[in-house]
This record gives sequence, structure tokens and C-alpha cells, in this order.
Amino acid sequence: MNVLNDLKVWHKAMDIAVETYKLFSNFPKEEKYGLTSQIRRSAVSVPSNIAEGTEEIQKVNLKISLVLQMVRPMSFILN
Repeated sequence: MNVLNDLKVWHKAMDIAVETYKLFSNFPKEEKYGLTSQIRRSAVSVPSNIAEGTEEIQKVNLKISLVLQMVRPMSFILN
């Protein structure tokens, strides 16, 4: 189940990361490990954080679903 393909914000963040890499590919070599590197890393971190957060939400939703499946049969016994 790949939820990321449904998220417009993730697609936009990926587009920004790609454009950032393209833009900074023409910067001088002496900036390679300075400002350019920092901006590239920050551009990549946005879609990465979205993906990581989405994965965590999916894990929580799965756990809730499993607990509910276990509890529902017990509710008939208790009533």
C-alpha cells in the first residue's frame, strides 16, 4: 500500500527537491560543501519527513485496526 502516490504535498516536495538539485548544479565548485550542500539536504529532507510520517501513521492505523478486530468479538460476550 503506497500512500505517498496519493499525497499531492509529497509530489510537490519531490518536484522542489529535483528543481533545487538542478538549480544548484550550476553553482561554483567552491560552494559545493557550503551553502549548496545545506540547501540540497534541506530540500530532500521535506519529502523524506513526509514519507517517514506517513509510514508511522500507517503503523498506528494498523495497530488500531488489529485491536478493534480483537475487541469486537469480546463485546458480544460482555453484553
